[in-house]
Amino acid sequence: MDFSNLKPLNIDEFRARNSKTLYRSICVPSSTQSYSLCIEFMKRWFLSKFPENTFKSIYVEGKNIYDDYKRRALNKGEHIFDDNLQRKYLNDDYDIVYFNFYNNMLKDIAPGYLSSSKEYRDNLRQSIINNVLIIFISLILSNIIFYYVVPMIYRRGKQTFGMKIFKISLLSVDGMSCSSKRYSLRFLFYLIVIVVLSVFSFLLPVLISFTMMLLSKTGQSLVDYVTNTYKVDSQTNTVYLNYEEYMYNQHSRDDKKIENLDVVYDKKDN
Repeated sequence: MDFSNLKPLNIDEFRARNSKTLYRSICVPSSTQSYSLCIEFMKRWFLSKFPENTFKSIYVEGKNIYDDYKRRALNKGEHIFDDNLQRKYLNDDYDIVYFNFYNNMLKDIAPGYLSSSKEYRDNLRQSIINNVLIIFISLILSNIIFYYVVPMIYRRGKQTFGMKIFKISLLSVDGMSCSSKRYSLRFLFYLIVIVVLSVFSFLLPVLISFTMMLLSKTGQSLVDYVTNTYKVDSQTNTVYLNYEEYMYNQHSRDDKKIENLDVVYDKKDN
């Protein structure tokens, strides 16, 4: 069947031209015919996306690779293919028998022949490489976005979304909020050692970091220990951006204390 000349049907235009004969001459195909047409159309559309003979039967020494299996295929002791290797039983009761035959061929026999094809092996290798690269790049990008870009937005305490929710801040060894330079070095160490190296060392850096958090007195992870940073509860600890802000707040606090003092004047002084 040639589908190249088929065009979409404008039902309104068709009805206007054939309103008198439409309902008495229209032929509605059965569901089976409609299904067959759809399958044939989909098949032709799918094959049109590939070069000619991309999908072809494999012959070994002039024989189709499935011929010998068809000759030996039995159901209740009877052959299910005739001498021409065509389907012997056409009634619907045997559909499941033929389905099982081809299904077993696809699962058990076809992969072996595919593996013997250099083109298939090359494509499979390239597919695996592409998948690994996609996973690796996605891992790197997600860490950059959520563990570097977001904390740079929350300057005070360099908080990720999780740290923001649980009110945890990151401080330098001087007690101030972690600077952008120090945090950049911290993130670089985290990305290379904890993320990348863990992929190739069965999560060993992650296990070391988790063990340090449990056993160290300060509760520092490997990344915090190397970069000299600390995580604190920002609900109970005031986080200052820098030393100037800390001093300004201290002076303001002292001034408020002086203003709130009760001053007693001595009459003699007056």
